[in-house]
Amino acid sequence: MRRSLARVAFPVAAVAALAVGLAAPAQAANTEFAVTTLTSGPCVIQQTVRVGYADPNYPGAVSFALPQPNLTLGIPINCGATITVRWHNETTGASGAHSTTVNLPSGCDVPICSAYSVPTGPGRVTAELSSNFIHQQGEITIDVP
Repeated sequence: MRRSLARVAFPVAAVAALAVGLAAPAQAANTEFAVTTLTSGPCVIQQTVRVGYADPNYPGAVSFALPQPNLTLGIPINCGATITVRWHNETTGASGAHSTTVNLPSGCDVPICSAYSVPTGPGRVTAELSSNFIHQQGEITIDVP
């Protein structure tokens, strides 16, 4: 009897956990996603983007912050790429994009090398992170108040 219960309970719990994980988009505060890309130089980099609410006084705005890129493979000599964040508010239909050039070595000696706010409007927002070189795209869905 216990063995039968265990056979049923585990798959049910696994399906429930998967359903909750897929159904719940990330909240914008302290969320990150990344793109791994080839560059103009002899290296592969990973660029992380931190996502947060721009200002609680201005609902419907999201901030994107880019720290220094991380070297994944190769030699960091003149390694550059253009990183693009494309966003789409699935609730309102609003959309936009913003591109930033990143380099390694970067010359950036502060924790955040580039940051900007986007007036996405409130709702469910999907953001995609890509590069102008061959890359592994990053994607995130967030609920914006």
